Amino acid sequence: MTSHLSVSGNSVDVRPGWGRRLAFATAGVFCLSIVFPIAAGLAKDTSVLPEWWGPADVGVAALLAALAVAVIFLGDRHIDDWSARASYGIYRILIHGMLAMTTVYIFAGDRIVWSQGLPGIAWRMWLLLYGLPAWLAIQSPSRNLTGGSSENASRP
Repeated sequence: MTSHLSVSGNSVDVRPGWGRRLAFATAGVFCLSIVFPIAAGLAKDTSVLPEWWGPADVGVAALLAALAVAVIFLGDRHIDDWSARASYGIYRILIHGMLAMTTVYIFAGDRIVWSQGLPGIAWRMWLLLYGLPAWLAIQSPSRNLTGGSSENASRP
């Protein structure tokens, strides 16, 4: 269900609200989810964390995985040139996170329990990078999500 908006005589596709809501819900859950492994890595003794911390981590991580799968499933076929180019630009920025993590490891490595935090951070970052093009495709207000664009017609 796509509505049309006339701008200066041109018809512009207005993306249905579900794509943007799904994209931003996924981003919010990602931000919440990344707190758990960071806190676990910073806690020398995880027994000081509340009893609900572990189940909440698993529950939020499962919700994040489900939302990410939905974003990828629904948005992958709508990845166009704009989404691919924007993803590339964002990748170029996010890869600096690896350098930053190496710097943290060098200067504060003894104050962080890497075995408790790094696996959770790593899979969440992988999920972010893997799903980014689809996320951009469904959240952009100027994208038509009803049937794919002509640019994607030859895409498998």
